[in-house]
Amino acid sequence: MKAEPAEGDLIAIALKTLAEDLTPRLKGEERYLALLIGNALGIVGRELSEDGLSAEIAAKALGSAYGDDRGKGLGDLAWDIRAGRLDGNAELGRHLLDLARARAALSNPKAAASY
Repeated sequence: MKAEPAEGDLIAIALKTLAEDLTPRLKGEERYLALLIGNALGIVGRELSEDGLSAEIAAKALGSAYGDDRGKGLGDLAWDIRAGRLDGNAELGRHLLDLARARAALSNPKAAASY
């Protein structure tokens, strides 16, 4: 049984407090660090709420590249792409683009929304 409030709620409370109560009082390097912490907390909050979408898309990409070979990971995929062993796999390309969009939406949703 999880404690209440949930992780996402705690992060939202911390972000709100940081943005509304603490950061406006800070100047210079301290303000920059508070904004950096806020950004990191925002990413973690989005990752908690994404329900494994990135992992699901990554699994589709790996399946597209290797079929049922579950011994391969994204590192293997990167090496095989660099080596040209997966050239011409349009389905893999679509999955990788979807994965890049999903990860961009976690790290920078404003920028990702423009694509």
